[in-house]
Amino acid sequence: LGEGRSYLGFGTGKSHEGVIKFGFSPVKGKANHPIENCHVAKFMQIQQHKLGLFSVYDGHLGDIISSYLKKHLFANILNK
Repeated sequence: LGEGRSYLGFGTGKSHEGVIKFGFSPVKGKANHPIENCHVAKFMQIQQHKLGLFSVYDGHLGDIISSYLKKHLFANILNK
């Protein structure tokens, strides 16, 4: 993404209370390095429960940790 450029993402899910809608739009700031942030907006079915995780991980000059969290945090939480 170039400076000031952004993109949009959105989706829906369901809970026992109805439909859940979400959206996001990361925007690259003025720093002279690529966006290293990651975001998660997803649902998982566990037995009879549908669970959602919505999170943003700030990369701070590297995406190693933010990418790891994006891939593994939800599963790790559910396995505890």
